[in-house]
This record gives sequence, C-alpha cells and structure tokens, in this order.
Amino acid sequence: MDNAIEQPGSEEPDILKISRHTLHGELVERLRDMIIEGQLPPGSRINEGQLGGKLGVSRTPLREAIKFLASEGLIELVPGRGALVKVLTPRDVREMLQVVTALETMAAREACRVATAP
Repeated sequence: MDNAIEQPGSEEPDILKISRHTLHGELVERLRDMIIEGQLPPGSRINEGQLGGKLGVSRTPLREAIKFLASEGLIELVPGRGALVKVLTPRDVREMLQVVTALETMAAREACRVATAP
C-alpha cells in the first residue's frame, strides 16, 4: 500500500513533505540577507577566509553559495580580485521591479482564475 494514511472512502490524502535545509541553502539565504541588509556593502570584496570563519563554515560550501549568488546577479566574480558585492544601478533596480511586477500580476491573475473556477 502506497498511502501512509488510509481513510475509508476517500482519495489519497494531501500530506506536506518535510522541508530539508541544506548547508548550501542556508548559506545562500544568509549571504543574500547580509547583502540586502548592508552587512556586505555594495562594491565590497568578499574575503572567503574571514567570512567563512565568522559563519563557521569552510571555504568550499561558501564558494558554492557565492557562485550561486553570482548567477542571481548579486555578486560579481572578477578575475584577479575575487568576489565583489554588485553595485546595483538605478536601471538594474528598475528592471528587477519590472520583473517582480510581471510575476505578481501573473500570480494574481492565476489566483483569480483558480478562485472563480467551477
């Protein structure tokens, strides 16, 4: 039997999975928060050794988190200089807000469609 819980006369129950937190995910979130809150100011160089020591993690998972945030555009990887917190221009912020607006509009439309569906 595949169901964890059997209920007579009902379909398969909705069971929420337990979310697992990985070191990578925790680091990405922490670094993102540090950037947003200004603990890692725009234009500052990220010293992996010092930051890893403060966070209590080794360089390898820290580097992976930095690479991930670089793919999101929050960090720049500069050859010869290392990882730098990206300085956002007004244009960058405007473009980000346009994307957020489009996503929120799409989500609102979908919510209305689902709410009014028979």
